[in-house]
Amino acid sequence: MKSQKFITAENLPDLADAFARSVAPVLEAGGDLTVSVIGEPGVGKSYLSGKLSDAVTGPHITAQTMTIPRENMHDLILWSVRESDRLQIRTVDEGSVRFVPPEYRDFVLQQRELHPVPPRVKPGITFVEHPDEEMEEASDVVLRVSFSPQQREAILMLRSLMDPNNPQDLVALKSDIAQVTAQGCLLEMEVHGHRVERAPLVEFFGEFSGEFSGAGETATRPEDDEPDIELAM
Repeated sequence: MKSQKFITAENLPDLADAFARSVAPVLEAGGDLTVSVIGEPGVGKSYLSGKLSDAVTGPHITAQTMTIPRENMHDLILWSVRESDRLQIRTVDEGSVRFVPPEYRDFVLQQRELHPVPPRVKPGITFVEHPDEEMEEASDVVLRVSFSPQQREAILMLRSLMDPNNPQDLVALKSDIAQVTAQGCLLEMEVHGHRVERAPLVEFFGEFSGEFSGAGETATRPEDDEPDIELAM
């Protein structure tokens, strides 16, 4: 298993700061970076990418987000663009069928034709969600985001209680599921090549694992690195 840590509201600022420091040398030299973000819908990929982006650009930015509502499903964040005076950070959904069904991929392609991703005009970072295999291998950093086993168990239990014929209970259970997902996520990070400065990331992940994973490297994570799941029922 590669280096992994359960990310919460408490340690997310430290992760974002470590990430910003690790990519700073490349960006200061005018370079571009690609980060692949992998994880199931609803796990918090776009939220995590946004927090990392904010740490890189700083507070003075302009932002655009193209969000597409979908019936009976979470809204699709097709793309977002954050710009400072010198950097541009884009988050793009590629919809690879490696991770999503063909109908999702078709929907993404259709919406991309209607709402093209703004072209890159400054150096910066592109976060690619649901990348194809070639994109993942070419990325400077790969983030794999998932629910912890405890969260997954709690979500499955709550979903089993849903009664589609009882709208009131359905709303309450969806709220409980949202509470579980909001408690955090498991993050695995892999760095490819040598452009990214690893020391800040080693410091962040190494606090628990003792070793940070670059391409092909592995590390361990203690079992108690995940909080207990709390349910308000």
